Amino acid sequence: MRLQPDRRTTRRTAAAAVEFAVVLIILMPFLVGIWEVGRLVNAYQEVMNATRESGRQAATGIKTTAQIQQIVLTHLQNNGFSKIKSVASDATDLLGGGKVLVTVSVYDKNGTQIGNGDPKVDAKQMYKIEVTVTVLYKDIEYSPTSFFLQPAYNVTATVDWNCMRDIPLAVNDVIPLY
Repeated sequence: MRLQPDRRTTRRTAAAAVEFAVVLIILMPFLVGIWEVGRLVNAYQEVMNATRESGRQAATGIKTTAQIQQIVLTHLQNNGFSKIKSVASDATDLLGGGKVLVTVSVYDKNGTQIGNGDPKVDAKQMYKIEVTVTVLYKDIEYSPTSFFLQPAYNVTATVDWNCMRDIPLAVNDVIPLY
């Protein structure tokens, strides 16, 4: 009995490498897409968390709009949004990139918008405070998904809180004598 190497095995190894290369070319975009969708969900969750925290701070009635914007910026920077460096003044400023847009609105009990949207100045107890945070997706993406998405695709979150500012309470400090 004579042992000879099987020539089919050698050819089959090369065929397996070619098949793997073809499958990898097809599979990699799917894997990167799944990774990027996961990043988008995570980014939305972080933007929502920053919005919720800033809304909670605004509902106290002791923070100004600038302080609320700084809370959002700090929260995002501390949670991996390293490309975001400052707060945008408006939507066109946001398109420049590297910024977060934070808008704060105050509504009275009838739903009418009050003043300039500064909770420290305009909000009274039970007034509605609306905080909206917008971040461009290109500032939080890991892969070149902007090739497929619109350039101005963004992640936006909005929260509504009722102002819980304390009502001034007058206390009689005279002790009654009987």
